[in-house]
Amino acid sequence: MKNKSLFLIAPLVLLVALIGAVSASADPIMVNTGDRVVFNGQIDGHSTAGGAFSFTDIDGEDGPFTFYTYCLEWNEHLYKGKTYYAVVNTGSVNGGIGGAIDNFDPLDPATALVYRAYLLGYLSDYSQQDIQDAIWYLENEKSEGAISDTALDLADEALEYTEDSEDLGGVWALNLYKNSDYTGNAQDVLFYSPIPEPSTILLLGAGLAGIGMIARKRAKK
Repeated sequence: MKNKSLFLIAPLVLLVALIGAVSASADPIMVNTGDRVVFNGQIDGHSTAGGAFSFTDIDGEDGPFTFYTYCLEWNEHLYKGKTYYAVVNTGSVNGGIGGAIDNFDPLDPATALVYRAYLLGYLSDYSQQDIQDAIWYLENEKSEGAISDTALDLADEALEYTEDSEDLGGVWALNLYKNSDYTGNAQDVLFYSPIPEPSTILLLGAGLAGIGMIARKRAKK
């Protein structure tokens, strides 16, 4: 059984930080279906395979903007400098290695939690490889034996805090295509925009509290 005391130590402090971060997004930036996004490549400290990645939406309503993300599929690929056409969705298309039903693979709420934790800086003690592998594990793209114990612990904590929820907390899947008619599926990546509902804030706060504290505890060992 996992140690629940990690959640009880100081969740209110982390919730205040979370709510502050969410409130700062009162006018959230959104990638819209049909937007062109340019793949800028991997950022410093990226994993050997996968994210973290940088993209620029060149069709943003208020002008171009850059966002950071991770891959959802292990066996689909992106090319630096190439422009892709985005479709905003609640899951991946085709399904990658993990498979799908009717060519659709719903996004796991635990994946959404890990991504939000990354964006808010709670996973600074994790390597990019472990974050990416945790996401791939949660999306059934990699098996338990193919990732590190650290990545597995991160995924398991996220699963624990989201086991009773189907809420993605404002996280979306972007289905990226090579062609403007949405053919030539290239990859599915994560994106965050809307403000979560209060119940989602509480759920995210609980999960982020546990994940953040575990990361700091591990770093002190």
